[in-house]
Amino acid sequence: MIVTGGITSEAEEVELLALNEWVDSHGLPRGVLSYDYTSPDSSEQQAVFDLAWPSGLQVELSQPVAVLLDESADIIALASRAGFRCFTETEVFKGYVQKEILAMEVSV
Repeated sequence: MIVTGGITSEAEEVELLALNEWVDSHGLPRGVLSYDYTSPDSSEQQAVFDLAWPSGLQVELSQPVAVLLDESADIIALASRAGFRCFTETEVFKGYVQKEILAMEVSV
C-alpha cells in the first residue's frame, strides 16, 4: 500500500509548527506533527496527517482532530471516516479552538 499525505513544503511545516505553538500557548496539548495514521483493523499505516490530536484537544473529552493543509480529498475523507474532525485552514482551526474548546473550559 502506498502511504499518502504529510508535510510537503517548508512553508507548510513553518505554519504547522506555529499553529502547535499557538495551541500550546492556550494551555492545550501539542498535536503530533506528521501523525502516522494506521488502520485499527489491520494495524497498517494508511496515511500521514500533517498535525493531529488523536485523543482530542481535551484528551478523551473531545473528538480527534487533524489539520490537513494542501491534502487531497482522499486524505481528508480517510481522516473523517476515522473519526477525526478535519480542518484545511489554520484560521478555521483556531476559530474552532476558541469557540468550542477554550469557551467550554471557561464555562466548566
